[in-house]
Amino acid sequence: MKIESLQSELKGLKLLASTRSFQIPELAGEFTTDSSTALVMRYVESTPTDDSFWEAFAEQLSKLHSNTHRNFGLDHDNFIGSLPQQNSWQHSAVEHYISDRVEPQIKWAHDAGFPLRTATFFKNIEQLIPTQRPALIHGDLWNGNYLAGPDGPVLIDPAVGYSIAQMDLAMMDLFGGFPDLVFECYASKSKLPSNWRSQLDIYQLYYLLAHLNLFGSSYLAGVQRILSKYS
Repeated sequence: MKIESLQSELKGLKLLASTRSFQIPELAGEFTTDSSTALVMRYVESTPTDDSFWEAFAEQLSKLHSNTHRNFGLDHDNFIGSLPQQNSWQHSAVEHYISDRVEPQIKWAHDAGFPLRTATFFKNIEQLIPTQRPALIHGDLWNGNYLAGPDGPVLIDPAVGYSIAQMDLAMMDLFGGFPDLVFECYASKSKLPSNWRSQLDIYQLYYLLAHLNLFGSSYLAGVQRILSKYS
């Protein structure tokens, strides 16, 4: 893994740990060879999940998202997978989502031979993304980036930023692996618009674009479906 990506991941893990929400694996050190560098973290023993685990997950996610900032963004760029993730400071959720999340991915998709029509989409979502405070999010919360440890939920491999809280929910929903209970418990603890679940695909667009740019055309139909829905 590139050293820049590891440094970014380490910063993200430390920021998550500072919130005292989720557990974060203890960093044991770094391992470097002539060809690669890796973070070495303490082993987390896996345990079965049950309703109490998911209730704790929802409570800790709500606590994580309660950490805020005066602007959207972060004081450094980081990565989503192996792709750079831009984090300039923005005053609104809409500016942040369009300028620092979707537009760079659209450009890379275009350069890779996937031209996408976005002008009407951008105009329409300006009315759909509500005014909100920035929330510190994990940023890549699919079902491979949490562990069920003996003392509860543990998060790994973040792509953090002061962003839109629903982006974590969108990623959790996109590829599955999270029961309805965790969404229901989260919604009971956090202020969400009444139609929050039906509009998660607005934020899933970012993750599908990233997968399109990372893995190719099998994700194109999903991207086009969302762009068409809101255009």
